[in-house]
Amino acid sequence: MSAGRTRGIGRGAAWLGVLLAVGLSGAPVPAQGVGADPGDGLDRALLSTAHLFTLQEGSDKGAGCTGVVVGDDRTLLTNWHCVGKDAGLQSKSRALNNARGWVFVAPTRDPRQAPAFAYVARVVVGEPTLDVAVIRIFGTFSGDPDRPGPLPAGPLPLLPLPLANSDAVRLGQNVRVLGYPSLGGDTITLTEGRISGFDDENHDGTPDAFKTDAEVNHGNSGGLAINDQGQHIGIPTWARTDEGGSGKISRIRMINVAVPYLQQALALPAPTLADAQTPAQPPGLSTAATPPPAAAPATGTARIGPVTFHADAASPAAPEGTPLPSGLRQVVALAPFQSMTAGADWGSVWTYQGQAAAGATGGTAWTLGQKGTLQDTLSAAEGRTLPDGRYGWSVYVAGQLTSQGAFQIGAATPAVAPPAAPPAPVAPDVVIRGAVQDADSSQPIPDALVILLKPGVQLQDWTAAGYPPAQVAAQATTDASGAYQTTPPLPRGQTYHAVFAAKDYRITDGPVDVTADDPTPLALEPVALQRSQ
Repeated sequence: MSAGRTRGIGRGAAWLGVLLAVGLSGAPVPAQGVGADPGDGLDRALLSTAHLFTLQEGSDKGAGCTGVVVGDDRTLLTNWHCVGKDAGLQSKSRALNNARGWVFVAPTRDPRQAPAFAYVARVVVGEPTLDVAVIRIFGTFSGDPDRPGPLPAGPLPLLPLPLANSDAVRLGQNVRVLGYPSLGGDTITLTEGRISGFDDENHDGTPDAFKTDAEVNHGNSGGLAINDQGQHIGIPTWARTDEGGSGKISRIRMINVAVPYLQQALALPAPTLADAQTPAQPPGLSTAATPPPAAAPATGTARIGPVTFHADAASPAAPEGTPLPSGLRQVVALAPFQSMTAGADWGSVWTYQGQAAAGATGGTAWTLGQKGTLQDTLSAAEGRTLPDGRYGWSVYVAGQLTSQGAFQIGAATPAVAPPAAPPAPVAPDVVIRGAVQDADSSQPIPDALVILLKPGVQLQDWTAAGYPPAQVAAQATTDASGAYQTTPPLPRGQTYHAVFAAKDYRITDGPVDVTADDPTPLALEPVALQRSQ
């Protein structure tokens, strides 16, 4: 950042205008301390790692694991045994630790501090036999595990980690493991070692795990293994010690094995706060190729179905047993109904590979009349298509399963998805971090605002326009130590105008160049603010 300019501003009016315009009233996102990134990606890897906790059904007890932010700012990769009751090659069950598939997420902010639980996520896809699971954040942790709060608008301050191609990993290569093993206490733990070998745990002729001498202990499961470039090469999963306790070899699930499940999760609609109240594996919903028809209701009672599935509402239904084509952006379920009552509680749930993907079993009042055709649509995430696989649809009236159906998109998905190489890593967008302090005493200034304006917007332009949020590229609030970390990440190759403001201090501003070669996080020198006269 070039030399900032200090501007004299009234004590209250400008500060209040900035505060109200940006709306920074939430908890600050602390930085990890200011200093140069060593260039090996460890700082970014820390920010992508989270402590996970799942409650057992009907109990206040649970288990801790680790997860890693991948794909986007709401998606984490972990082990199935962190979220499910059974995992491994002989696994016959997809049962989850709790019916809703909820997981509590505590992102790493500072390696010197225990992370605080901030979000609630839900299991969306995975494979027990490969011990891989993908969870997606749908709400904030409010302190009450049964009452998550809504997510704030805009991106979350979580950095997805770039993936390596695990096929390129070589014997003897360095590996670092990040996670929350119980042996390490409440703060994040880093261990190091080498790739000691390769393992084909499911005996299909293709290696699916690394052997390593890096320490992996209870709680490391689901965590992060990175190469020297800070790229995600695999998921620390388990370890074995010989009978005498003198030798130990750990296993890391190769990241390429997990990529198909990550791609599936990102293509499905993101879970919402309402969706997440529904059991992750809805009771009574058949996943058979031809589900049994719902029992015929008594005369005069509500009846919905049978259901047919279409590429769109105007296209013919797929013949029974014939899959819908790959590459669809949506699927429409059409089901006739009769004897429905206005105001009746109802809901519908879409599933993918047996896991709830969208919808709820109730919570909506019926407004479609007594007789007609129900139309329900499942849409892919923006810019994506629905993944190939087995889908189900069920409709509930007054909490009771009334009708259901199942269909396939694309070719039948094998029980174990084959490994697939992830796309070549690209340079991630950049997070800015630093500190704000008093110019005279060098003491930290908490609750200061840090604002990065969009390219081409200067402070005077933003002020004259009335501080529109649309002109803000990224922002942060300093914590008690004066540290900050901006969100969302900034695209490279641009110059942003930074504004630093605090109550009873003069505003300081100046340009920040974000280049193609900058590390992320990018550490700025401390900014000193002068008190107002």
